[in-house]
Amino acid sequence: MEENRLRRTGYFNWIAWFLVLWLNLIVAWCIMAAEWTRGLSVLSLIAAGGVILGTMLSVSRWPGKLAHLHSFITGTFFTCLTVSTLLPERLSWHDRLINLSYRIGYWLQEVMKGRPGSDALIFILALGLILWWIAVFSVWQLFRRGDAWLAIIPGGINIIINLYYGPPKLRPYLLLYLLTAFALILWLNFKEQERAWASNKVGYTPYIGFDFFRYGATFIALLLILTWLAPSMETPTHEAGLLHSLQKPWERVQNEWNRLFSSLRGYRSRGNSPIAFGKELPLGGPVGLGERLIMEVETDPPFLGRYWKAASYDFYTGRGWLNTDEIEIPLGAGDYPPMPSFKMRAPLTQTYYIVEPQGSLLFAVYQPVRVIIPAFAYVMEIPQDDGSIIIEPSLLYSRRPLPEGKAYKVVSLISRAGEKSLRKAGTDYPEWVTSRYLQLPPELPERVKSLARELTAPYDNPYDKATAIERYLRNNIAYNEDIPPPPEGRDAVDYFLFDLREGYCNYYASAMVVMARAVGIPARLASGYARGEYDFSLKRWKVRDKHAHSWVEVFFPGYGWVEFEPTSAQPPIIRPAEGEGSLETRRPDRHNHIPEDVELPTEANPPALPEVQPENWQAFLSRLRPPGWLRNLLWFLAAASLLGWLAWRYLEPAHLSLAARFYLRLQRLGQLAGCKPQPYHTPYEYAGILSRLTPERAEAILTLVGLYVKERFGGYELSREEGEKLHQAWRTVLPGLLKAALLRRGRKKPKAYPALSTRRDASSQAFMRR
Repeated sequence: MEENRLRRTGYFNWIAWFLVLWLNLIVAWCIMAAEWTRGLSVLSLIAAGGVILGTMLSVSRWPGKLAHLHSFITGTFFTCLTVSTLLPERLSWHDRLINLSYRIGYWLQEVMKGRPGSDALIFILALGLILWWIAVFSVWQLFRRGDAWLAIIPGGINIIINLYYGPPKLRPYLLLYLLTAFALILWLNFKEQERAWASNKVGYTPYIGFDFFRYGATFIALLLILTWLAPSMETPTHEAGLLHSLQKPWERVQNEWNRLFSSLRGYRSRGNSPIAFGKELPLGGPVGLGERLIMEVETDPPFLGRYWKAASYDFYTGRGWLNTDEIEIPLGAGDYPPMPSFKMRAPLTQTYYIVEPQGSLLFAVYQPVRVIIPAFAYVMEIPQDDGSIIIEPSLLYSRRPLPEGKAYKVVSLISRAGEKSLRKAGTDYPEWVTSRYLQLPPELPERVKSLARELTAPYDNPYDKATAIERYLRNNIAYNEDIPPPPEGRDAVDYFLFDLREGYCNYYASAMVVMARAVGIPARLASGYARGEYDFSLKRWKVRDKHAHSWVEVFFPGYGWVEFEPTSAQPPIIRPAEGEGSLETRRPDRHNHIPEDVELPTEANPPALPEVQPENWQAFLSRLRPPGWLRNLLWFLAAASLLGWLAWRYLEPAHLSLAARFYLRLQRLGQLAGCKPQPYHTPYEYAGILSRLTPERAEAILTLVGLYVKERFGGYELSREEGEKLHQAWRTVLPGLLKAALLRRGRKKPKAYPALSTRRDASSQAFMRR
């Protein structure tokens, strides 16, 4: 039978209980503050209930297996009962539980078929069960097992994940959780020390607990503040492979979670690959986009490029989009992988400057053909008649995360095709295009297809048909980011077009792609960022959270993928007439043409390999800076030294006298040098050990110890002159013991000789007589 540590040691105390209750409530409040959906207020009650039941089981005589079984049954029932209070009040308790059971069954049926889950109540139920188990586990580990760290870690992981995906306003919850966790550790360590003192019959002042807690809390607060302000560390190159191998399984977990709970509020402002732009794009509820600067983009030639694309999606599920590319290939810096060749394309070089780290995600305009950074790519392989294979990338990311301040370059081929060329492109689509980009779910309502046929009936070419669908969406659907998710069982595009009739970019783009496919036009959804705001002083585009965007790419034979903008909140795309050059993208000075002095590169003269080289003395000096890991290491050592000095100087019991304070410092420094004081050592015995460690400072050590003994055991108050002598002795001892501590490696610990344990030497006796 499992040993009950609580009964053996008396580990339970009310202060620790209130602290662990507070920890679990912080976790619940953090999730509630994220506002993933409505109804999260019940989570705090579930967490508190878990703490109470966990406490009762911890102090009981029940064995572990029986206690866990009881907790599982009780927790499941209590959580279901609590979540059912979110159902209409007119329902009885019995009807509420029946309704909840039905919704669970329907949700399981949908997700087992591979469809996205859309019931927010199931999400609340899942969170409630998770919080219940975290609460019970934390109390059990603390009071039954006596393991404080296992009581803290699960809730901390929950908060970190919630903070990672949620809005920035959640950061104070992490700080509050850390402060409470460290307070719990401090308190438990003090109680453990208190029991040790009682066992060894060591006397201590009743106020020492307050001093212990106060100084410990001060030290922890300083540590957390410095850590909070510390710069992020760049991942070393040799660790990139390990991080990549760990990232892929986590990507699958994220994508599956998004599929199971697609109705939640999205915070794409986090922007971390593949969180915001991954393998799946669900069509959910409201989004929250802020003003935070994500990156700056410089293009050559300037002003070109309308979107900074992160990913493209080919498979529509009825509730969202999937990227079905499963082939992943490495790309060396500057490689030109074989890709489809299209007419009327011109190269565009982009330089991306990271302001808010995006994980390892890479952005690119149109069709990226060259990435000037080691990368990976999800691709579609396209077999050719001669047996060769070319690729089409749909998702790019670097081999290691890109930190703040990092820059990378991408070369893309942008379309210069005008309306006349696109109208004449025809419908001779390649098989690899039609087999993939005409897919629609069998359950798509017929009225969506009918609307598409009605809008495109007057036109005889794919370009005018696509433009008609684009124009309809821009003129008839209102833009709104605060919309409810589609009801369960409803197709998202059908709900958007006929019931909601308002939404944001994901819905606009989805509707256009679906209707284009319904009339035989290959199309796909692209996601990333709109261009942003142009800074004329820096000659860069500033891209913020609020510029996160989705748009449409339509395939035209011979010309490849061409962008369309169905979202009414975005400016329309104005295409050039034949011979006018590149696709116009609304200049930042509000003129609708490209500057005359901008020369577009031609396909016969591709750009040279971009190299990041210093252009002035400031750039040259920047190269002389130490690498990021060294700067962070030096910063960490400086912070640790400062905190160590503060701890050494101030974390001493306030009631100690001057001589006792210096003797305590002597013991601490001696322990660092490998001479730990033992309970059976007298002060003079310990002084003898330290004297043999640093003989040249033996007299100063003996002076310091003698004054301490004189004050501590002789009931003698030191005079001012003796206090100055004490300070002088400490200044003499300090360098020698610090040197001994630094040279500790490879040296055996000095031993106390018998003569030192039985008598004092003549100098110490003479000192005492004085």
